[in-house]
Amino acid sequence: MNDYRTHEEAKHYGSDLNKWIDENCIRQMTVNNIDIIMFKYGKSLRIIESKHVREGEMGKPQEDILKMLAKARVTLDDKDNAVKIEVYEIIGDPPYEKCDIKNMFTEEKAVNVLQNKFKSFLNFEIEFDDL
Repeated sequence: MNDYRTHEEAKHYGSDLNKWIDENCIRQMTVNNIDIIMFKYGKSLRIIESKHVREGEMGKPQEDILKMLAKARVTLDDKDNAVKIEVYEIIGDPPYEKCDIKNMFTEEKAVNVLQNKFKSFLNFEIEFDDL
């Protein structure tokens, strides 16, 4: 840990920049620390927010931002090819023997996804509908 953030602040803010923004910038905005952005050429761009089971529900500002991103649905890659945007919330704990995956666009939830299917999903081998 560095001198800029305590251990508790590290858990709360996630990064030094997030803390700095909170202390120095306007309050009329939402700052979101997204856990994972995955991209596979020819497949899709996946934005994932991960929560531990004990964390409970996602905060409203964070949920609102992820739903906005989910509504984008398509972006362009570096060759101007259309790429599908997918946004998910994953609820589970390591080693992820089971987890829940929520599609932030449709709000459908795949419950008790086993580790092998979860890994296949993260490896872009299967789609959300195959969970």
